[in-house]
Amino acid sequence: MGNVEWSDSSVRKILKNVKYKGDVIQGLTFTVDPISHKRMINMGEVDQYYTTNNHEAIITEEMWNKVQDIMKSRAKLGERQATLENKYAFSGKIKCAFCGRIYSRKTWGQKDNLKVAWNCVSSIKHGKENCPNSRGIPEQVLQQCFITVHNELLRNNKSVVDSFFNKIEKVLTKYNVNSTIEDLKAKKDNCKKQMDKLVEKNLNGIIDDETYTKKRQEFEDEIKSCDKKIEKAISTSKSEEKVKERVQTMRKNINNNNDLINEFEDNSFKCMIKEIIVGDYNKEGSVNPFALKFILNSDNIGTNTIDKENRISYMDETLITELDAKVFFEVFNVLENGYRRKDIIDKIHIKVCSDI
Repeated sequence: MGNVEWSDSSVRKILKNVKYKGDVIQGLTFTVDPISHKRMINMGEVDQYYTTNNHEAIITEEMWNKVQDIMKSRAKLGERQATLENKYAFSGKIKCAFCGRIYSRKTWGQKDNLKVAWNCVSSIKHGKENCPNSRGIPEQVLQQCFITVHNELLRNNKSVVDSFFNKIEKVLTKYNVNSTIEDLKAKKDNCKKQMDKLVEKNLNGIIDDETYTKKRQEFEDEIKSCDKKIEKAISTSKSEEKVKERVQTMRKNINNNNDLINEFEDNSFKCMIKEIIVGDYNKEGSVNPFALKFILNSDNIGTNTIDKENRISYMDETLITELDAKVFFEVFNVLENGYRRKDIIDKIHIKVCSDI
């Protein structure tokens, strides 16, 4: 009969799965190394593709959307993560690159020597074997890295950020969706006119009933096709408006933080950063558990962009710039013989990205 007990995470995964409404997302994971076949959750390293009406749906899109709305409203009312979201600046904003779970805050030591670090929830709650590549990172290090990102963006990389915004705006103007909608409407109207003429020809005996029926069906199919394309184009137009809103919000977030800082500021972090992704793989495939990816805040408005083949391509976490932050903290690594070795981490590689 199978497993009669369902965990919360399994049910949530099913409820969020777009396959049940007939859509599919490609690129949720990607292969890091073709030799070892290591796979990693896609946090924006490669493109994802969203295809609508890929297969027969089990539920309607309206029902699926209603479920998502209910889940979001319940999350706001009482989930522990939502309750703790504003307790600390990093609460709910740090994700593990290896398993996709959030990082939680952990403290130890005496009051006069209190140590604070953030660790992957999978590793802490379910054992290190559930996320062996993740490592804890001191809160002070995360704060210092944000200070570095904040100041670098405002001081040296303002032109890089502006260039990024200009690139996004060019993408938005690449396809004239409104013009496409008008063309489709004109094509639809023309089909209707041709159908009217077809009726006259049939009544006047110019064409027989069989030809009339065949031609009429062709025009009706063409009109239905136009209606579907118009609906998708309107959806794309709305998405483009949301992207424009996100660009404006991100510009505002950066411009509102135009002073260099020497100390970590909660408000500046919450305004500028959507989330931090901890961990990455190097080019040669080795694990870098302390690499960071800062995703700039664009007000968290979900959106997509449609291409010519009616596939929706996520413009996911576009890289803006890369930099190294000077830090200093100790880590203990377990050697093959079982002994522990103390290493010093004095530099962290950071990628600054946007979710637009």
